[in-house]
Amino acid sequence: MAEFAAAVEQMPALLAALQAAPSYRVADHPQIPIAPGIYLFTDRGTPIYVGQTRKLRNRLRQHTGERRRENEASFAFNVAKRDAANDGVNIKLPRAVLEADPAFIPYFARARVSVATMTVQFIELADPIVRTLFEVYVALALSLDEFNSFETH
Repeated sequence: MAEFAAAVEQMPALLAALQAAPSYRVADHPQIPIAPGIYLFTDRGTPIYVGQTRKLRNRLRQHTGERRRENEASFAFNVAKRDAANDGVNIKLPRAVLEADPAFIPYFARARVSVATMTVQFIELADPIVRTLFEVYVALALSLDEFNSFETH
């Protein structure tokens, strides 16, 4: 229990570090390490999505790649689902089926472009348990529940 308490105690300082990290579009970022960490996407000044990974460079490129699939560009896929649902498109399909649906394809294409224009901040964070706790902490602290539901797919 002491380890958990110590991990939780780090959360406010880690959030401050993440929010103070440089902010760039992924394509413009001068150096994204191949290291574990937490990343935060911001859309026009508003934090919108937090994630964690073992390899920051690879994962951020997956999120922003224009040809990435639903399982790689999951944030963009969820943005597309929101936008498509708002326009009355049936999104109650399995992910792979929805991704191939002609009515959904343009939404996913636009969402991938949109995510690529967002800025991202990140911090390296090696401990997988602290990283997992921190991802949830950031989502709750910044009210990122629209895209950070933590529901599995």
